[in-house]
Amino acid sequence: MKAFLLTLISFIGLASCASIDRKFKNGDYESVIEYGIKKYRSGKKLKTQEVQAIETAYRVINDQNMDEIISLASIEKNDATLRIIGLYEKLHRRNKVMSYAIPIISKEGYEGSFAIADYNDKVEEYKEMYCNDIYRQAAEMVADADTKKNKDLAKKAYNHISNIDKYNANYPGAKELKDRAVAIGHTKVGVEIVSDVNGHAGRYTEEIVSDMSISSNDNLWYDYFWMDHGNKDRADVIMSVRLEDIDLGREAERAHSFTESTKICISKEKVKEMRDTVEVWVEREVFENVSATITEVYRERDSRLKGSIRIIDNVRREVIRDIPINLYHSFDGFGMSFYGDRRALSSNVECRLDGYLESFPDDREVVRDLASQFTRVVMDESRSAIK
Repeated sequence: MKAFLLTLISFIGLASCASIDRKFKNGDYESVIEYGIKKYRSGKKLKTQEVQAIETAYRVINDQNMDEIISLASIEKNDATLRIIGLYEKLHRRNKVMSYAIPIISKEGYEGSFAIADYNDKVEEYKEMYCNDIYRQAAEMVADADTKKNKDLAKKAYNHISNIDKYNANYPGAKELKDRAVAIGHTKVGVEIVSDVNGHAGRYTEEIVSDMSISSNDNLWYDYFWMDHGNKDRADVIMSVRLEDIDLGREAERAHSFTESTKICISKEKVKEMRDTVEVWVEREVFENVSATITEVYRERDSRLKGSIRIIDNVRREVIRDIPINLYHSFDGFGMSFYGDRRALSSNVECRLDGYLESFPDDREVVRDLASQFTRVVMDESRSAIK
């Protein structure tokens, strides 16, 4: 048993050493460092070759990071600066972890040599450089957007300067620059209703549509308001909601009647019969003919509302686009009843019996449904059509 335990301990030690060696040969230097430090700090003894592997891996991966930083430093691009920040953050974390672990001494007495440096100042230096570059670029974009009256460019400038927030949410002048970008890129959308639908249906439709909360679509870049003659010039874009035609449809009813009949056994009686010159008692079924008349009624009414949304550039007085809207209200009513003997009904008819025949919807109900549909479409389109 003692021999077995010694063999097991020896095997575990060899496996541990082999694990570090294998990671080192695979070039997985980060794992060599992490695994080695974890093993060392757990109180396990490291062999000299393991300490040397950690020592070499630490030096090599630090040199690789610094070489990449030097290469990236000559590239004047934001992505390159972000990559440099990421590399210095890696160096800083790795050196911090190593500073807590040293000295690392093998069980044979070999002490690893690790050059510890603090890269936090470099991290902060490049973060500041990144923020300065982003601010300068965004300021140029905002100025260009203002000169060209380009709202899309102002939005891009806003998004660009927002990249500063992850490193310095209180960067001097960033909030003011954002506000300026929003002021340039903001669009005021005036909404009007133009109705060609006359009569009660037209008035009720317009009443429902005009009651929609168009301002609930407001966001950072868009401000929606109901337009009248006094504030028409305030709008950058006009959304003209047009009610063009409403057809309430006609009520249509179809009825169809048919009869089902069958024989049913109502009783059984015993009678005498002669069979082979012998009189015997036999049981005989007594049937009754039954029938029922079934009437099925179908009711239909199809209604339609036709309209459109016209998006107009109020500055250039140009139509940007027209969005047709066609909406439908379909009513289908069904009822099935019978008179006669229910026992005559087939299983198919039995399961379709429906004593409740829906009443036709009145005009007001139809208009309310169509106008509500129209309102939902207008609200959805107002969020997507004006971009």
